[in-house]
Amino acid sequence: MEWFRDHMWETWLGLAILLGVAEMFSLDLILMMLAVGAVAGMLTAALDLNVAVQILAAASASIAMLALVRPNMIKRLETGPPL
Repeated sequence: MEWFRDHMWETWLGLAILLGVAEMFSLDLILMMLAVGAVAGMLTAALDLNVAVQILAAASASIAMLALVRPNMIKRLETGPPL
């Protein structure tokens, strides 16, 4: 567990990469929004902030992306030309 505390930004980056790869298989745009939240957690970890602040940043970024960005992306994907 001490390794995670010493390498917190790398842990967040690994989580973001895993979520991004999983998104390529699901194509639902939910995991990509969570990956963006993990990147926000990585940035706060790089600034050497507290773990609670990192989790709050990741959660708030993920919720904001799910609420604000994903509906617009889904709408644009559905209004494309019929195949």
